Amino acid sequence: MITQAELKKKVSYDPETGIFTRKETGEKIGYPDKDGYINFNVNGKLRKAHRMAWLYHNGVLPKMIDHINGVAWDNRIVNLRAVMPVESALNRGRRSDNSSGYKGAYFVRSTGKYVSFIKRSGVRYHIGTFNTAKEAHEAYCLKAKELHGEFFNHG
Repeated sequence: MITQAELKKKVSYDPETGIFTRKETGEKIGYPDKDGYINFNVNGKLRKAHRMAWLYHNGVLPKMIDHINGVAWDNRIVNLRAVMPVESALNRGRRSDNSSGYKGAYFVRSTGKYVSFIKRSGVRYHIGTFNTAKEAHEAYCLKAKELHGEFFNHG
């Protein structure tokens, strides 16, 4: 575990851009992993930049940090928040295997229509059946705003 003081000895952090700079050389540091999160080495260990940004700015390291806008490389402090795992899950975008192109819209081959549903706290809510994926998505967004509040992601 690295402390805020140790981190600040090694790097500078610009909270407005989310960019880290190595104090020793003045070079910008960090590179994206396969999921788009920025990583860099400090004290011989690979660190997630968003976690180090939080530590640098707040002095503590919570269990989980969420990117509010869902963009993994955006480590501006205004885009980060400490969350519980369930809250982070609510902020996920559209799944990669989604074939409708819209979050919350699922095509039902037998009816030729789109359905929309959402889960919250283990409860599945059927939102409705729609003629288009866009209509299903719009209904999903309304229900997601109601159920997920600030963690809503229309993705």
